[in-house]
Amino acid sequence: MDAITEFNKVIRLRMKLKGFKSKMIDTNLSRQHVYDIPGKGNLPTLFVLHGIGATSTSFEKVLYIFQRFFRRIIVPDAPGHGFSENPLMINSEIVYEGISSVVNSMITEKSIFFGNSMGGGMAIKYALDYPENVLALSLNSPGGAYMDHEEWDKFLDRFRVKNTLEAIQFMGNITAKPDFLTSLLVSDHILKSGVGSRNIQELLNNVSQDYLFTKDQLQELMMPIQLIWGKKDRIMIEEQRQFFKQNLPSQTIIDEPEEFGHCPYLDHPRQLASRVIEFSQNLSKVKF
Repeated sequence: MDAITEFNKVIRLRMKLKGFKSKMIDTNLSRQHVYDIPGKGNLPTLFVLHGIGATSTSFEKVLYIFQRFFRRIIVPDAPGHGFSENPLMINSEIVYEGISSVVNSMITEKSIFFGNSMGGGMAIKYALDYPENVLALSLNSPGGAYMDHEEWDKFLDRFRVKNTLEAIQFMGNITAKPDFLTSLLVSDHILKSGVGSRNIQELLNNVSQDYLFTKDQLQELMMPIQLIWGKKDRIMIEEQRQFFKQNLPSQTIIDEPEEFGHCPYLDHPRQLASRVIEFSQNLSKVKF
């Protein structure tokens, strides 16, 4: 166990003291951790889905803001991530089945889904499979853009973190303003429990190109969509941004903030939250 994981336990305790419910959900794959947060606002339930190697706890700052505006916020840890147990084996299908199982066991109304990176791809997949449960999608640099085999392998190499130097570089790439000291402090966590861990590297090795979205699949999405893609995102590649901009349906609102990197919930939580909240507040005005 690394120091950051232990620190995350302290953060979880702090969140619980603020009324966040931390619970384990049994699925047919593994036991999964989820935050079930009673909100203080009138907006519909919000599901928040994290990216590969990330955790539900890393959204702490933005969740405090969301709590003031939404009726309920549900934030699961994907299988093999955060406080969830590791399944016997892990691949993209198992991650999706784990997330969708938790969502289906907890959803009580048509909900808004916010997904970052892999979480954005999982939100899209869920919306395609269960459109009756999805009121709207808010996607920050979502994963899942179709690319050929060579491009796909080259992209996955960005996540193949093998040593401290690569961990420092990876951490610097997920924020808009890299901080070497922070990246150094977090590097051990990235290698032991984050994207460089054996579990997440196994997931990367088992992510099939067949799981990527086609243009036709994206056109099936009928709900309101918000696409946020920061201009300082150094994880995703230009071809992925263009794929979503060109192929998401016409009702998509595209927002490309100058100051956002790949994970704006870390370094710009207020600005990110305000965008998601405003989009959610305006849903009643959307007409097709």
